[in-house]
Amino acid sequence: DEVDRMLLEGRRREAFDMLIDRLRGSVGEEKDAVRTRLLGLFSLYDAGDREVIDARTRMASALF
Repeated sequence: DEVDRMLLEGRRREAFDMLIDRLRGSVGEEKDAVRTRLLGLFSLYDAGDREVIDARTRMASALF
């Protein structure tokens, strides 16, 4: 999908942004699926990576 393409192109910030936008616009099972996908992607990178930290913060904001 488009998120995978962005990641392969090194466009992590854009990929995270796209998923966070999807998270904000979804409910129920779809929201859970997007959240799970984001968490899976975050686990691929160093937890101290600035882009990951920023995306985690934005994800939390979108959830609550």
